[in-house]
Amino acid sequence: MSNDSIVLELFGRVQMLEQKVKFLEGKLESQEFVSEEGDEESTKQTLVTRAHSRDYVADRLQQENPQFSIRKANREEGSGLVLTDEKGKKLLLKYYYSKSFLEFPSGWHTVDISDIENNSFDMYVFNVSYQEEYFVFFFTKEELKSYVTHKKLNSGTKYYFYFRNENGKIIEVRDDERDVSMYYDRWDLPSKLV
Repeated sequence: MSNDSIVLELFGRVQMLEQKVKFLEGKLESQEFVSEEGDEESTKQTLVTRAHSRDYVADRLQQENPQFSIRKANREEGSGLVLTDEKGKKLLLKYYYSKSFLEFPSGWHTVDISDIENNSFDMYVFNVSYQEEYFVFFFTKEELKSYVTHKKLNSGTKYYFYFRNENGKIIEVRDDERDVSMYYDRWDLPSKLV
């Protein structure tokens, strides 16, 4: 491993640790504030979870694609979402979630190569929660396979993604800065796939 790749790997790890520390500090401050003030708004902010974000995505997909019934996938199906149209055609969505702890929407995602090589998944959904809003990216199987050809495989079997929405730029910056606005808010993608 070259020194450059070691430095990049360590830099990525330091950034993830910084985000985790900010999150933990924010959670402690929020809990202290709630116990002193009894403010439900700050309690609501700490309750945003992967399950809540997945429910949001399922509801929004249902609105944009009414011909589908949508349910949560079980563990064997990848714990994402399953969309079934009126003809019985199923789409399996792999779901990734991250919270943003910076002053703009940004989120880290780790994708194992086995998830990309798994031919069961039709779509990949990356969701970033930021101040009770969601920033959602949709990739088809082919799009994600093509996208990762420009990424470095780290930790043996993992690709790292770092989506950002800063100053009007919707980018992914983990390996190189790349415009990902074409993958952002594609709520009608399931309808286009069947």
